[in-house]
Amino acid sequence: MVTKSEIKQFQKEKACLFSQAENNFPFPTSSFLGALLCDHWQLPDKVKVACESHGILDCARGDQAPGPRAREGAAARLHG
Repeated sequence: MVTKSEIKQFQKEKACLFSQAENNFPFPTSSFLGALLCDHWQLPDKVKVACESHGILDCARGDQAPGPRAREGAAARLHG
């Protein structure tokens, strides 16, 4: 199991954002897990979209919600 401190160490060594660092490990991203919690807690879709698309690449893309491909990739990491 990878710990948060290991991700932070990777982040420091590679001089990258946390969201970029977590993509280098074989588990779901915080965005994906946040979206799962939104479903579980039955939060509004706008909150779920914010959880799914809060990374730097999402911000650069603008106001577009992540498509089904992004969700499928995250689901594949979860079920591995």
